[in-house]
This record gives sequence, structure tokens and C-alpha cells, in this order.
Amino acid sequence: MTEKAVKKEFDGYVKSVSLKALDELDPTKVVEVNLPPERLKSLLRDEIRQEMARIKSGFQEQTDVIVETAAKGEITDEDRRKFLKLDLYYTNYFGDEERKEQFAEELTEYFEKVVEGIQPIIGSDEDDYWDCVKEAYDEDEAVEVLTTYFNRAEILEKYTDEMVLTMALDTGLPIEEIEYTEESVRVFAEGEAEMRERIKEQAELAYE
Repeated sequence: MTEKAVKKEFDGYVKSVSLKALDELDPTKVVEVNLPPERLKSLLRDEIRQEMARIKSGFQEQTDVIVETAAKGEITDEDRRKFLKLDLYYTNYFGDEERKEQFAEELTEYFEKVVEGIQPIIGSDEDDYWDCVKEAYDEDEAVEVLTTYFNRAEILEKYTDEMVLTMALDTGLPIEEIEYTEESVRVFAEGEAEMRERIKEQAELAYE
């Protein structure tokens, strides 16, 4: 299968996770204002969408690195550095150096595992995505490989206390900036969980 075709499939995954995260986001968890949740979400709609688009863009770029690395068949130190540099959570981590190195190591291991998992899919001669997956893996293996891509939040949750993600506000509210780290990781985890279930459903249909 071509690199372009696999990238298109994974772009769809990123979009689905981002839409679920946007839907799950609860601004009352990060803004202390006496307003109903839906009213507050409406007031913050533009800022939230812009920030979620920024996060999505970062994941999109990381996914491109994953697919490009898998297509060329080897993982270099430059690939690892590029993946980490594009990670919004890692670049906004401010814990001690030892913890930061541990964080980097876990993200790098995740990167390597996902790359190695999709290499056989890209190497398939089939044209249809799920035909490529079926040629490379049996159903259980396919589910394990593809859902691995949606396990990053498990890593992020370990380091949330030392991350600082902020968002500027221009809404008329008496608040100019909010810190939304924990909520961001929470909704990202919700998006990943939904995609893991969807992958299982897709696999059941593909392997009938």
C-alpha cells in the first residue's frame, strides 16, 4: 500500500479523536465563572476551537512522521528527535530533568512501536487499507497493532502534574488566560478510548 494511502487513513483517525475530544471538553473544569456549562462553552467556542486545532495540527504532524518513518523502513535518531519536538505535551513539560528523560523515553518507545507496527501494512501490495491489514496480521494482531496508536494518553497521564498548557482568552470574561492541562489530557484520553472501540468494530467486519 502506498505511504499516501496509509497517511490518509491515519489522518482520519486523528480527526476522529480530535472531534471526540472537542465534544467532551468541559470548560467549567478550567474556568471558574458562575455560568451554565453550555453558555460558557458557547462564549469560549472560538478560542477552544483554535486551541484544539493547534493540538490536532501537532498530532497530525507527528502522525506524518510515524508514517514517513515506517515507509522508509528504519528509525533514526533524527526521527526520534523530530517526533518529540512536535509533541505539544512534551515541549510544555517542566518537571525535573530525570523525569523529563523518562517521559522522552516512554514517548520514544511509543513512537518506535507504532512505526514498527504499521511497516507491514505499508509494505503490502493490496490497495484497500483493511486488505493490507489482513495480509499483514490476523484479527487479534491487527487490533493490538492499531489500538497501540491510541494509547498515548496513558503515558501523558503520568506526567500531567508537571505540564503547563495555557490558552489566552478574548471573550469579555474577567479572565485573560486559563491553564487547561488536565482537561486536555482527559478529553484526549476519551477520544482515544472511542477510537480503540471503533478499531475493534472495524476489525470484526473486515475479518468476517
